[in-house]
Amino acid sequence: MPIENLVSTLSPKTSVAWRMYPSDQPLVPTSPRPCNRHPTGTYDSGERLPTTALLFERLLARIRSAHENRKFDPCPFSELWERACKQLTKHGNATDYANWKVRKILKNSKAFADLDNQIAEAWAGVQLSRIEGEGAYYRQVAYSKLQHLQLQRDTLKPKATIDVDDALEIAIAFWIEARNAYNASDEARALHALLEGNFYLGTTYSPITEAEAQRARGKKGIDTAPRDAIVAIAVEVVNSYKVSRNISIADELCAVIADLIALDPKYSEAVAAYKNWNNKGSAAATSVSERMHNMLMALTKKKQGIRESSGFRKAFKELHERTKTYGLSDSKNQVKNPAGG
Repeated sequence: MPIENLVSTLSPKTSVAWRMYPSDQPLVPTSPRPCNRHPTGTYDSGERLPTTALLFERLLARIRSAHENRKFDPCPFSELWERACKQLTKHGNATDYANWKVRKILKNSKAFADLDNQIAEAWAGVQLSRIEGEGAYYRQVAYSKLQHLQLQRDTLKPKATIDVDDALEIAIAFWIEARNAYNASDEARALHALLEGNFYLGTTYSPITEAEAQRARGKKGIDTAPRDAIVAIAVEVVNSYKVSRNISIADELCAVIADLIALDPKYSEAVAAYKNWNNKGSAAATSVSERMHNMLMALTKKKQGIRESSGFRKAFKELHERTKTYGLSDSKNQVKNPAGG
Protein backbone atom coordinates (compact mmCIF):
# COMPACT_ATOMS: atom_id res chain seq x y z
CA MET A 1 0.00 0.00 0.00
CA PRO A 2 1.73 3.22 -1.10
CA ILE A 3 1.85 6.08 1.37
CA GLU A 4 2.76 9.13 -0.67
CA ASN A 5 3.51 11.47 2.21
CA LEU A 6 6.03 9.01 3.65
CA VAL A 7 8.13 8.81 0.48
CA SER A 8 9.54 12.31 0.78
CA THR A 9 10.16 12.07 4.51
CA LEU A 10 12.07 8.81 4.15
CA SER A 11 14.72 10.28 1.88
CA PRO A 12 18.26 9.43 3.09
CA LYS A 13 18.87 13.14 3.42
CA THR A 14 16.20 15.72 4.10
CA SER A 15 16.06 18.63 1.67
CA VAL A 16 17.57 21.93 2.77
CA ALA A 17 14.13 23.50 2.26
CA TRP A 18 13.12 22.75 5.88
CA ARG A 19 16.12 24.45 7.43
CA MET A 20 14.95 27.51 9.30
CA TYR A 21 15.71 29.25 12.57
CA PRO A 22 12.96 28.86 15.20
CA SER A 23 13.75 32.30 16.61
CA ASP A 24 12.85 33.91 13.26
CA GLN A 25 9.34 32.46 13.00
CA PRO A 26 6.32 34.64 13.94
CA LEU A 27 4.38 33.55 17.05
CA VAL A 28 0.95 34.26 18.51
CA PRO A 29 -0.13 33.91 22.16
CA THR A 30 -1.62 30.58 23.31
CA SER A 31 -3.18 29.44 26.57
CA PRO A 32 -4.13 26.10 28.14
CA ARG A 33 -7.67 24.86 27.63
CA PRO A 34 -9.83 23.71 30.56
CA CYS A 35 -9.51 19.99 31.17
CA ASN A 36 -12.08 18.17 33.29
CA ARG A 37 -11.64 14.60 32.12
CA HIS A 38 -9.17 12.03 33.36
CA PRO A 39 -5.64 12.28 31.92
CA THR A 40 -4.76 10.20 28.87
CA GLY A 41 -1.66 9.72 26.78
CA THR A 42 -2.72 12.49 24.39
CA TYR A 43 -1.49 16.07 24.62
CA ASP A 44 -4.71 18.08 24.31
CA SER A 45 -3.54 21.61 25.25
CA GLY A 46 -5.07 21.06 28.68
CA GLU A 47 -3.65 22.21 31.98
CA ARG A 48 -2.67 18.65 32.93
CA LEU A 49 0.08 16.97 30.93
CA PRO A 50 0.03 13.23 30.27
CA THR A 51 2.56 11.19 32.21
CA THR A 52 5.39 9.46 30.37
CA ALA A 53 3.83 6.09 31.22
CA LEU A 54 0.61 7.15 29.49
CA LEU A 55 2.58 8.33 26.45
CA PHE A 56 3.98 4.81 26.09
CA GLU A 57 0.53 3.23 26.40
CA ARG A 58 -1.00 5.63 23.88
CA LEU A 59 1.71 5.17 21.24
CA LEU A 60 1.68 1.39 21.58
CA ALA A 61 -2.12 1.26 21.27
CA ARG A 62 -2.09 3.48 18.18
CA ILE A 63 0.65 1.44 16.50
CA ARG A 64 -1.42 -1.70 16.99
CA SER A 65 -4.61 0.02 15.85
CA ALA A 66 -2.91 1.30 12.68
CA HIS A 67 -1.61 -2.19 11.89
CA GLU A 68 -4.95 -3.90 12.44
CA ASN A 69 -7.31 -1.27 11.00
CA ARG A 70 -5.36 0.39 8.19
CA LYS A 71 -3.52 -2.51 6.64
CA PHE A 72 -5.41 -4.87 4.35
CA ASP A 73 -5.34 -8.46 5.65
CA PRO A 74 -2.83 -7.79 8.46
CA CYS A 75 -0.64 -10.44 10.03
CA PRO A 76 -0.89 -10.97 13.83
CA PHE A 77 0.51 -7.98 15.70
CA SER A 78 2.92 -10.24 17.59
CA GLU A 79 4.46 -11.24 14.25
CA LEU A 80 5.04 -7.60 13.31
CA TRP A 81 6.58 -6.96 16.73
CA GLU A 82 8.92 -9.95 16.44
CA ARG A 83 10.01 -8.81 12.99
CA ALA A 84 10.86 -5.35 14.31
CA CYS A 85 12.73 -6.83 17.29
CA LYS A 86 14.80 -9.07 15.02
CA GLN A 87 15.98 -6.20 12.85
CA LEU A 88 16.47 -3.87 15.82
CA THR A 89 18.72 -6.48 17.45
CA LYS A 90 20.68 -6.68 14.22
CA HIS A 91 21.16 -2.91 13.80
CA GLY A 92 21.54 -2.01 17.47
CA ASN A 93 19.46 1.18 17.55
CA ALA A 94 16.30 2.61 16.03
CA THR A 95 18.02 5.25 13.88
CA ASP A 96 20.29 2.76 12.10
CA TYR A 97 17.27 0.49 11.71
CA ALA A 98 15.28 3.34 10.11
CA ASN A 99 18.17 4.20 7.77
CA TRP A 100 18.47 0.56 6.71
CA LYS A 101 14.73 0.36 6.08
CA VAL A 102 14.89 3.50 3.94
CA ARG A 103 17.70 2.11 1.79
CA LYS A 104 15.80 -1.13 1.40
CA ILE A 105 12.56 0.61 0.38
CA LEU A 106 13.98 3.19 -2.03
CA LYS A 107 14.17 1.96 -5.60
CA ASN A 108 16.66 4.69 -6.51
CA SER A 109 18.81 4.51 -3.38
CA LYS A 110 21.91 3.96 -5.56
CA ALA A 111 21.29 7.31 -7.26
CA PHE A 112 21.22 9.00 -3.83
CA ALA A 113 24.41 7.20 -2.77
CA ASP A 114 26.24 8.11 -6.01
CA LEU A 115 25.33 11.78 -5.65
CA ASP A 116 26.43 11.77 -2.01
CA ASN A 117 29.82 10.39 -3.04
CA GLN A 118 30.20 13.00 -5.81
CA ILE A 119 29.26 15.79 -3.39
CA ALA A 120 31.87 14.55 -0.91
CA GLU A 121 34.53 14.56 -3.64
CA ALA A 122 33.50 18.02 -4.86
CA TRP A 123 33.61 19.36 -1.28
CA ALA A 124 37.09 17.93 -0.86
CA GLY A 125 38.08 19.67 -4.13
CA VAL A 126 36.82 23.02 -2.84
CA GLN A 127 38.79 22.65 0.39
CA LEU A 128 41.91 21.57 -1.49
CA SER A 129 41.75 24.59 -3.80
CA ARG A 130 41.74 26.85 -0.74
CA ILE A 131 44.63 25.08 0.96
CA GLU A 132 46.87 25.06 -2.12
CA GLY A 133 46.08 28.70 -2.88
CA GLU A 134 44.79 28.16 -6.43
CA GLY A 135 43.46 31.11 -8.35
CA ALA A 136 39.97 32.51 -7.93
CA TYR A 137 38.89 31.00 -11.25
CA TYR A 138 39.72 27.41 -10.19
CA ARG A 139 38.10 27.91 -6.79
CA GLN A 140 34.94 29.22 -8.49
CA VAL A 141 34.85 26.21 -10.85
CA ALA A 142 35.17 23.82 -7.92
CA TYR A 143 32.48 25.64 -5.93
CA SER A 144 30.10 25.78 -8.94
CA LYS A 145 30.48 22.02 -9.39
CA LEU A 146 29.63 21.51 -5.72
CA GLN A 147 26.56 23.73 -5.97
CA HIS A 148 25.37 21.91 -9.10
CA LEU A 149 25.65 18.52 -7.40
CA GLN A 150 23.88 19.76 -4.27
CA LEU A 151 21.02 21.07 -6.40
CA GLN A 152 20.75 17.68 -8.10
CA ARG A 153 20.68 16.00 -4.72
CA ASP A 154 18.01 18.29 -3.33
CA THR A 155 15.74 17.86 -6.36
CA LEU A 156 16.12 14.07 -6.65
CA LYS A 157 12.76 12.52 -5.77
CA PRO A 158 12.63 9.24 -3.85
CA LYS A 159 10.90 6.39 -5.70
CA ALA A 160 9.27 3.84 -3.44
CA THR A 161 6.15 1.82 -2.77
CA ILE A 162 5.79 1.78 0.99
CA ASP A 163 3.67 -0.54 3.08
CA VAL A 164 1.95 0.59 6.28
CA ASP A 165 3.99 -1.91 8.27
CA ASP A 166 7.28 -0.45 6.99
CA ALA A 167 6.60 2.73 8.94
CA LEU A 168 5.11 0.86 11.90
CA GLU A 169 8.23 -1.32 12.24
CA ILE A 170 10.30 1.86 12.61
CA ALA A 171 7.78 3.26 15.11
CA ILE A 172 8.07 0.04 17.14
CA ALA A 173 11.86 0.29 17.06
CA PHE A 174 11.77 3.82 18.48
CA TRP A 175 9.16 2.73 21.07
CA ILE A 176 11.50 -0.04 22.27
CA GLU A 177 14.47 2.32 22.37
CA ALA A 178 12.37 4.82 24.31
CA ARG A 179 11.26 2.15 26.77
CA ASN A 180 14.84 1.02 27.35
CA ALA A 181 15.83 4.61 28.09
CA TYR A 182 12.84 5.05 30.41
CA ASN A 183 13.73 1.87 32.30
CA ALA A 184 17.26 3.24 32.66
CA SER A 185 15.83 6.48 34.20
CA ASP A 186 16.81 8.51 31.11
CA GLU A 187 13.44 10.20 30.61
CA ALA A 188 14.78 12.92 28.30
CA ARG A 189 16.06 10.34 25.81
CA ALA A 190 12.82 8.39 26.18
CA LEU A 191 10.74 11.45 25.22
CA HIS A 192 12.92 12.17 22.18
CA ALA A 193 12.59 8.57 21.00
CA LEU A 194 8.81 8.68 21.54
CA LEU A 195 8.65 11.80 19.36
CA GLU A 196 10.34 9.92 16.52
CA GLY A 197 8.04 6.94 17.01
CA ASN A 198 4.96 9.18 16.81
CA PHE A 199 6.32 10.78 13.64
CA TYR A 200 6.59 7.47 11.82
CA LEU A 201 3.19 6.40 13.14
CA GLY A 202 1.71 9.64 11.80
CA THR A 203 2.92 8.91 8.27
CA THR A 204 0.50 5.95 8.13
CA TYR A 205 -2.52 8.21 8.71
CA SER A 206 -2.99 9.57 5.20
CA PRO A 207 -6.39 10.40 3.63
CA ILE A 208 -5.84 7.79 0.88
CA THR A 209 -5.45 4.87 3.27
CA GLU A 210 -9.17 4.15 3.64
CA ALA A 211 -9.80 4.53 -0.10
CA GLU A 212 -6.96 2.15 -0.85
CA ALA A 213 -8.32 -0.35 1.64
CA GLN A 214 -11.71 -0.18 -0.07
CA ARG A 215 -10.13 -0.82 -3.47
CA ALA A 216 -8.17 -3.73 -2.05
CA ARG A 217 -11.31 -5.24 -0.53
CA GLY A 218 -13.09 -4.85 -3.85
CA LYS A 219 -10.28 -6.62 -5.71
CA LYS A 220 -10.42 -9.51 -3.26
CA GLY A 221 -14.17 -9.78 -3.64
CA ILE A 222 -14.77 -9.22 0.07
CA ASP A 223 -18.34 -8.58 1.19
CA THR A 224 -18.83 -4.90 2.03
CA ALA A 225 -22.20 -5.47 3.76
CA PRO A 226 -20.94 -4.35 7.22
CA ARG A 227 -19.73 -1.06 5.78
CA ASP A 228 -22.90 -0.55 3.73
CA ALA A 229 -24.99 -1.19 6.85
CA ILE A 230 -23.15 1.54 8.77
CA VAL A 231 -23.66 3.96 5.89
CA ALA A 232 -27.40 3.19 5.85
CA ILE A 233 -27.56 3.77 9.61
CA ALA A 234 -25.62 7.03 9.19
CA VAL A 235 -28.24 8.26 6.71
CA GLU A 236 -30.96 7.40 9.26
CA VAL A 237 -29.13 9.19 12.07
CA VAL A 238 -28.45 12.27 9.93
CA ASN A 239 -32.10 12.53 8.85
CA SER A 240 -33.36 12.24 12.45
CA TYR A 241 -30.69 14.45 14.03
CA LYS A 242 -32.17 17.32 16.03
CA VAL A 243 -29.99 20.40 15.76
CA SER A 244 -29.38 21.89 19.21
CA ARG A 245 -26.06 23.67 18.77
CA ASN A 246 -23.92 25.37 16.17
CA ILE A 247 -21.43 23.03 14.43
CA SER A 248 -19.61 24.84 11.65
CA ILE A 249 -16.89 22.25 10.94
CA ALA A 250 -17.95 19.28 8.82
CA ASP A 251 -15.36 16.99 10.36
CA GLU A 252 -16.70 17.70 13.85
CA LEU A 253 -20.28 16.99 12.75
CA CYS A 254 -19.20 13.74 11.14
CA ALA A 255 -17.50 12.72 14.39
CA VAL A 256 -20.75 13.42 16.27
CA ILE A 257 -22.70 11.17 13.88
CA ALA A 258 -20.13 8.38 14.26
CA ASP A 259 -20.28 8.64 18.07
CA LEU A 260 -24.10 8.51 18.04
CA ILE A 261 -23.97 5.30 16.01
CA ALA A 262 -21.26 3.74 18.18
CA LEU A 263 -23.06 4.51 21.46
CA ASP A 264 -26.64 3.65 20.48
CA PRO A 265 -27.55 0.11 21.72
CA LYS A 266 -29.94 -0.50 18.84
CA TYR A 267 -27.01 -0.32 16.41
CA SER A 268 -24.71 -2.52 18.50
CA GLU A 269 -24.94 -5.53 16.18
CA ALA A 270 -24.08 -3.46 13.11
CA VAL A 271 -21.23 -1.75 14.95
CA ALA A 272 -19.88 -5.11 16.13
CA ALA A 273 -20.02 -6.45 12.58
CA TYR A 274 -18.20 -3.39 11.29
CA LYS A 275 -15.66 -3.72 14.11
CA ASN A 276 -14.76 -7.25 13.03
CA TRP A 277 -14.94 -6.48 9.31
CA ASN A 278 -11.48 -6.86 7.79
CA ASN A 279 -9.98 -6.72 11.26
CA LYS A 280 -8.15 -9.69 12.69
CA GLY A 281 -7.43 -7.99 16.01
CA SER A 282 -9.66 -6.51 18.68
CA ALA A 283 -10.28 -2.76 18.67
CA ALA A 284 -11.50 -0.42 21.37
CA ALA A 285 -14.86 1.29 20.99
CA THR A 286 -13.10 4.59 20.35
CA SER A 287 -11.15 3.13 17.44
CA VAL A 288 -14.38 1.76 15.92
CA SER A 289 -15.91 5.22 16.20
CA GLU A 290 -12.81 6.71 14.61
CA ARG A 291 -12.93 4.20 11.74
CA MET A 292 -16.59 5.03 11.07
CA HIS A 293 -15.80 8.73 11.29
CA ASN A 294 -13.00 8.44 8.71
CA MET A 295 -15.10 6.30 6.37
CA LEU A 296 -18.13 8.61 6.57
CA MET A 297 -16.01 11.72 6.16
CA ALA A 298 -14.59 10.27 2.94
CA LEU A 299 -18.15 9.85 1.65
CA THR A 300 -18.81 13.58 2.05
CA LYS A 301 -16.18 14.35 -0.56
CA LYS A 302 -16.69 13.98 -4.29
CA LYS A 303 -15.27 10.97 -6.10
CA GLN A 304 -14.52 9.16 -2.85
CA GLY A 305 -16.11 6.25 -1.05
CA ILE A 306 -19.33 4.42 -1.84
CA ARG A 307 -21.49 5.46 -4.77
CA GLU A 308 -23.77 8.45 -4.15
CA SER A 309 -26.88 6.23 -4.32
CA SER A 310 -26.41 5.70 -0.57
CA GLY A 311 -27.78 9.24 -0.11
CA PHE A 312 -25.40 10.02 2.73
CA ARG A 313 -23.51 12.85 1.06
CA LYS A 314 -26.67 14.77 0.20
CA ALA A 315 -28.27 14.23 3.62
CA PHE A 316 -25.08 15.17 5.46
CA LYS A 317 -24.63 18.33 3.40
CA GLU A 318 -28.18 19.46 4.20
CA LEU A 319 -27.67 18.78 7.92
CA HIS A 320 -24.35 20.63 7.93
CA GLU A 321 -26.02 23.68 6.39
CA ARG A 322 -28.48 23.69 9.30
CA THR A 323 -25.86 23.21 12.01
CA LYS A 324 -23.68 25.96 10.51
CA THR A 325 -26.47 28.53 10.72
CA TYR A 326 -27.99 27.39 14.01
CA GLY A 327 -28.29 30.30 16.44
CA LEU A 328 -26.86 32.86 14.05
CA SER A 329 -30.21 34.43 13.15
CA ASP A 330 -31.13 34.91 16.82
CA SER A 331 -27.85 36.61 17.63
CA LYS A 332 -28.23 38.94 14.64
CA ASN A 333 -31.78 39.90 15.66
CA GLN A 334 -30.74 40.80 19.20
CA VAL A 335 -30.60 44.59 19.61
CA LYS A 336 -28.18 45.93 22.18
CA ASN A 337 -29.84 48.37 24.61
CA PRO A 338 -27.72 51.54 24.80
CA ALA A 339 -28.85 52.03 28.38
CA GLY A 340 -27.62 48.56 29.29
CA GLY A 341 -31.11 47.39 30.33
